Amino acid sequence: MFKFKSSLIILTGLAFTATVFAKPEIKLDNHKPCNLFAVDEAVVLNANFAGFPAGDYEAVANVANYFGEKKEFKFPVKVEEGKPAAIPLDMGKMVPSYYELKVSAQIKGADGKTSDVTSEMMSVGVVHFMNRTSEQAMKEGSRFGIKLFQIGKPGVWWRKGSIYDVAEFLDAQCKLGLQWNRHVFNQEPSEEPGKMGTVEMINKFPMNVVLKVEGFPESCFDAQKYGPLEDWVKAKKDWRRNTVPLKEAYIKWLKEEIAKIPESQNVFEIWNEPWDKMKPEDFAEICKMVVQALKESRPNAIVGPNSAMGPFEWELKVIKAGGYEGMTMMASHPYSFTPLPEHRVRGWLRNYHDFIKERLGKDLPIYVTEYGWSTAPQNEKYGKTERQQAQLTVRESLMLYAEDCKALIPHWLADREQDPKEREHWFGIFRLNRQPKPVLVAHAVSARMIDSSKFIGDLWLGLGVGAMLFEKGGKYTLAVWTLDEALGTGKNIQIDVGADEVTLVDLMGAEKKVKPAAGKITVKANGDMTYIVGVSPALAKLAVGPEKELINPWNERSGSFPLHQVKAVPQVDGKLDDWADLKVTELRSDKISAEDASAEIFMGWDDKNIYLAVKVKDDTVANGFDPAVKGKNITDGDSLSLKLGSRPLRQPSIGDYGTLYDYEISIAPVSGSLKPTFRMKNINWDDPIVDPTEGDKSGIRWTAVPIDGGWFAEAAIPVGLFKGLKAATGSDMSFYARIYDNDGTGSKTEYVAMKSPEKPMEWPLLKFEK
Repeated sequence: MFKFKSSLIILTGLAFTATVFAKPEIKLDNHKPCNLFAVDEAVVLNANFAGFPAGDYEAVANVANYFGEKKEFKFPVKVEEGKPAAIPLDMGKMVPSYYELKVSAQIKGADGKTSDVTSEMMSVGVVHFMNRTSEQAMKEGSRFGIKLFQIGKPGVWWRKGSIYDVAEFLDAQCKLGLQWNRHVFNQEPSEEPGKMGTVEMINKFPMNVVLKVEGFPESCFDAQKYGPLEDWVKAKKDWRRNTVPLKEAYIKWLKEEIAKIPESQNVFEIWNEPWDKMKPEDFAEICKMVVQALKESRPNAIVGPNSAMGPFEWELKVIKAGGYEGMTMMASHPYSFTPLPEHRVRGWLRNYHDFIKERLGKDLPIYVTEYGWSTAPQNEKYGKTERQQAQLTVRESLMLYAEDCKALIPHWLADREQDPKEREHWFGIFRLNRQPKPVLVAHAVSARMIDSSKFIGDLWLGLGVGAMLFEKGGKYTLAVWTLDEALGTGKNIQIDVGADEVTLVDLMGAEKKVKPAAGKITVKANGDMTYIVGVSPALAKLAVGPEKELINPWNERSGSFPLHQVKAVPQVDGKLDDWADLKVTELRSDKISAEDASAEIFMGWDDKNIYLAVKVKDDTVANGFDPAVKGKNITDGDSLSLKLGSRPLRQPSIGDYGTLYDYEISIAPVSGSLKPTFRMKNINWDDPIVDPTEGDKSGIRWTAVPIDGGWFAEAAIPVGLFKGLKAATGSDMSFYARIYDNDGTGSKTEYVAMKSPEKPMEWPLLKFEK
């Protein structure tokens, strides 16, 4: 380990010279592949000194790793008159990590003054290489990879002199054991260094590839349905991805193209994020054609649409149109720019699996073909630092692995790096100049530590600490982290590892053996993942396995309230008598008088129903809601909105599928029909339950009546309507309540809410008690 402060690598030289005839410069040559060195290999970089006056120099190298630790090297440099000097800078073997360096030299002029000449920053990685075929990787259950990035003609025109050699990147990717990739299923060979044909890549590199089926030739365009093709071309519309092809011609063409692909490659993905390209019914038709072509030409193919976890209503329409029939996997892009992946990814995935099982009658595996973070240097909203990119990618990768995603393919090998404000130009895992970013080394270390292992479960090490246990070949590894991202931050965590010796591996792959004291060690945990290798198998007994509900160490609920079992079943008769002992909370505002808008919320339970009631103070009762009028909402006037989460541990903070177990109950004392109205909805219901009457199949009983100084409503809602809820002592639900107030024609609707956060993941809990 280096023990210095700075995080910049600098080489400095002392000058002995006279007149300078050309502008001096120092250039460092890249080491193939992509400035990566094996752990048992000396780090040697060639430095070229051009335009330097003849003389003897001393180069001083200050090399800094990812953690800011720095070391100094010195090299003699001799420059002969009129000749450039090229010398190897041999820094010996280095500890596995990511490093940055610069080379500087001081030149003394005739006036005795010195000036510095400095090279551009260069990054290198010291890593573990492996030599494995794609078949071996598949047999071992390998899942880690990187998505292909290509540049066609005219090359890297915005950066003069740069050449993007995609073959070098792919070579490095495979040597790191990141042997999953994603490519268009039928790209032709190319002489451009920045492009590579599909079959060419498969044959040249030991890759397992998710093959993206997207687009079609002119012969498949449906002019009868979409009009003349030249009109689309003239308007610069993407007809290849935005229209439905002619069925017979398309299937014939697909089968011909599929036949060219080696039999070893068998995973096919349909389109890329199609929801912004076409109607769901049209995408369903394309899916059916692709499935038919694969069934006839490659019956054992794994195939799925790249629409998993897209817009909920759009995807549901695809399913209803039969678009998912015959699918054997789902392809997804679980980006988590905001919030952090800890607050989203795992609950999101589990909810999606539940959705698929319910809608298709079976579960399907998920292949992740994009995720990641941009390092756009001038994009304050979406740009992350390179440090954050490394941390977040590793943390999400482990979460995806724990949820049994079959391929983890972040977006992407490199990127344009053209516009510093443009998010889409900075997702690269490598730099465009064929050098590593910190995320590459971190991703490779993550794969070396976790890939091909079995996820055992999560351990509780306290609020704000993530701990995941994996097993491979009888050896157990505990991955530990917190959300502290800045260098030097974090918290000391004492862990009972139950072993005589463990190996600590940091985010960049450096290893240190530790002998625990009485079986315990203390780890400084932060956003940089720490792997503890060799922990006791006994930790498996403490782990919460993947078959159990998630634990949530990442946030605290805003409070909790007792939810009592009813002693006598409320009659739902418009009388408050049954509710005296069941009050949960009050809703009051500092800005609206209690007489105008305030409420008491009552709730209870038994094994059949969840019971709720609200007593509202309101000096003027008004609500003109009419369900037949589009754009109107029940909460546009006086009403109650009660949101209930039946699985609080399945409430990620964003995304449609995060609300799969959330239910909203709205009751108004009067409506446009001059009658009370009731509405209950859930995102996965085809239709909401509206104004159920006696004997309704939902089993809901409800009423809303005027009372002196306001109104009163109550309801009995069958437990069975709340998926995942077990009505029993010790269970819990989450909830959030508001009342809306409107004082009549022309007045503004206001609301009074619970004094708790509105985010579902922070709603207070209702604790089931006797």
